[in-house]
Amino acid sequence: MGENKKNKRNLIGIILVILIGIVVWSMVNSQSKWKYEKLGIAEYEDGNYTEAIKYYTLGLEPYPSNTSIYNNRGLSHFKLKEYKKAISDYTKAIELKPDFAVAYCNRGLAYFKSGQTSKAILDFTKAIELDPKHVDAYYNRGLCYNKAYMGIFYDAGKPFPKEKEDAFQRALADFDKALELDPGYALAFAGKGSAYYRHGGEYNKAAEEFNRALKLKDDIVKRWGKDALGAIYANTGRNYAGLESVDALQKASSCYDKAAALGKFGHGTWVNGLLRDYNKALEIQNKKIYHLENDPNFEYHESLGSAYAGRGKLYYLLDQYDKAEADFLKALAYDSPDKDVYINAKAHRFLGKIYLKTGKEQNARKEFNKAIALYTSKTESKIKNVASINYKDRGRCYFNIGEYDKAISDFEKAIALNAPSYPKECPRVYPMALKNLGVVYWKIGNKDKANECFKKAIKLFEERGGAYFGEEIKAALKTGDVLKLLVLHPS
Repeated sequence: MGENKKNKRNLIGIILVILIGIVVWSMVNSQSKWKYEKLGIAEYEDGNYTEAIKYYTLGLEPYPSNTSIYNNRGLSHFKLKEYKKAISDYTKAIELKPDFAVAYCNRGLAYFKSGQTSKAILDFTKAIELDPKHVDAYYNRGLCYNKAYMGIFYDAGKPFPKEKEDAFQRALADFDKALELDPGYALAFAGKGSAYYRHGGEYNKAAEEFNRALKLKDDIVKRWGKDALGAIYANTGRNYAGLESVDALQKASSCYDKAAALGKFGHGTWVNGLLRDYNKALEIQNKKIYHLENDPNFEYHESLGSAYAGRGKLYYLLDQYDKAEADFLKALAYDSPDKDVYINAKAHRFLGKIYLKTGKEQNARKEFNKAIALYTSKTESKIKNVASINYKDRGRCYFNIGEYDKAISDFEKAIALNAPSYPKECPRVYPMALKNLGVVYWKIGNKDKANECFKKAIKLFEERGGAYFGEEIKAALKTGDVLKLLVLHPS
């Protein structure tokens, strides 16, 4: 339910940052005669990476040319997310042993995790050159190519830029090579699933690959652990969510339930919110927040402040206003180096909605004005998507305080920003702004104008993989409960 920071506030933006777990191999020689190396290995295997580093460092003092220790110390730094130090150790191992294929692969992983994809590809390629049967290098290089064409997702049915299309084909080739070398390499099936998902949303092909991976779920746990299986369930759920039919969303919900049980959360909160199962969404959000609060090794794509805001919205939708208020106040109090103006604006906007519901109109107006000020600070952004999102959400604030002319103006500005480049850019903001504009016209009694906007929005949703949102509008028009459309997802 909670939007991610910066520009990742819709399903696609969020899911593109999700990757299958990466395999890290160690060149550990169990027959090593070096005491400190053995002690370091024992600590590494127990998850005590800082202690492992201490022993490896002691082991290097009498044996400064021990390539195995450099590699293994690099693995410990990698586990601690100290990627620069890991790269330094792998580089030293390679300098001492230029044909050390595993060190190249490990350094490639560290480059990949630190955002240096081009260098990662070079290292994986070198590992393959040194060891043509290095299945992990093929798989990990495939991940790099997957990442290289993430930006083409929305261009379904369009000619893709050659560079991006080449990256897609290379990703598939590497995953296929990994499977040729090892037919049971389930992560490669999942990698292919992600590749097809990103390639203009080839959901059916993606589903076939993810299901091939899940048929090997017991082997996945044995070889790569529960985290890897949880990630595959989350990615499978992401793929079903892309279809946006009720049946597909229910399948996505089932996958996300299995992922959450394994500690991987993906977008289960979002999907269950779409299905109006707010209690299940809340259950998942509570687990996510628990891990964010208590597990320093928990990796997720949103901040704790964003997670509080997401849970606050669920409490709001469940009419639990005291709990909703508490969570939005936590979101505002949460401080981090990357604190998001948008999350603060959302918190103020929902606090305003809560105070309206609880009869505190003066407090409500104060909160809406704070949100308006924050949205206004972003409406002049040169990044069109940022500007249009903030116009759209500032319009929501004006709607809630009864300034309908201003709400109409903001929704029209969001539409005007997006219409010329649609559908290549902002494929959800445009129809969402149309939907919101229809709600305002409905509220002020101009049903003809409202229906015109709704008709356009439904058409756009159906054209661009948002059929669920189109069905939502149709259902509201049948029941006459149109005003709820402004509070439902995405918000």
